[in-house]
Amino acid sequence: MNELIKIDEDGRTSVRETYEFLELSPSQFSRWCKTNIENNEFYQEGVDWWGFDIMSNGNETKDYKLTIDFAKHLCMMQKNERGKLARCYFVDVEKRFKQIYPLPQMTQTQIIAEIARNAAEQEKKIFQLEARTENVERKLTLVKDTFVDRKDNWRENTNSMINRIAQSFSNKDYKAVRCEAYEILEERAKCRLAVRVIRLKNRLQETGATKTTINNVNKMSVIEVDPKLKEIFTSIIKEMTIKYVA
Repeated sequence: MNELIKIDEDGRTSVRETYEFLELSPSQFSRWCKTNIENNEFYQEGVDWWGFDIMSNGNETKDYKLTIDFAKHLCMMQKNERGKLARCYFVDVEKRFKQIYPLPQMTQTQIIAEIARNAAEQEKKIFQLEARTENVERKLTLVKDTFVDRKDNWRENTNSMINRIAQSFSNKDYKAVRCEAYEILEERAKCRLAVRVIRLKNRLQETGATKTTINNVNKMSVIEVDPKLKEIFTSIIKEMTIKYVA
């Protein structure tokens, strides 16, 4: 069969030449390519077709290289004599191309190596899946532990959670985490913890508390004795744990 449409040494053809052979409307070339090549979900760019720019009549326009298989498919879609003739031509070209460039046969060693490679890939995927599953379980455990109320020792539990948050940072210590939590609390509760610390110390002094007790009063002391602040602060620490640790 004479060369109806040019085929390069890689077994690919120009879609523009195929289009012209099929005697399709020149004005519809770009739209046809967009619909049948670029938006074709069954054939992939870089595998079945390659787009590139060419100069035509002094203007830059687009052309495509197609595999013989894809070219056959496009010809079959025309359902006319030109499409049938082009398809038969590509079938013949494909046969001759395979005779000139036969597919390499894998040796037994290559087959074993391919099986081993596939097995290694599957094992890697399983390992990644197990790691993701373990990470999800860890996060679920963290969430569960975070939202379980422990009323036996509020301050100790809160300090433990703050320490856990601090450990999740490489450049943030326990004090910085606590200060961040205090700032959020003051904003939400519309209060000034430093002022409340002074007031609490004054009340303790008036009631005859020891100097040591008064000196040990801090922001946590103020929060602990106020049910509303305590509830808000606990929620803040839980939120920070989920945000930074989980």
